[in-house]
Amino acid sequence: MLGLVIPILPFVGWGLVTVTGQGIFWFAPTIVVFVVIPLIDLVAGLDPNNPPDHVIEALEEDRCGRSSGSVSSLPGSS
Repeated sequence: MLGLVIPILPFVGWGLVTVTGQGIFWFAPTIVVFVVIPLIDLVAGLDPNNPPDHVIEALEEDRCGRSSGSVSSLPGSS
């Protein structure tokens, strides 16, 4: 559902301009994308579930770790 936020933003801006008559709301999508989302990212911080940088290289070289994201690891695939 959150993937629809960015494509819907121009329509939100359009709706705000239509309802309020204020042309400044045409900039609402730009402000959300370049100000609000980066601020949320800054406040949220790092994801503690991600592996540290020094472990990523070992995971990339691990044969099982490398194939874990491929189609062959999906259930039911042969």
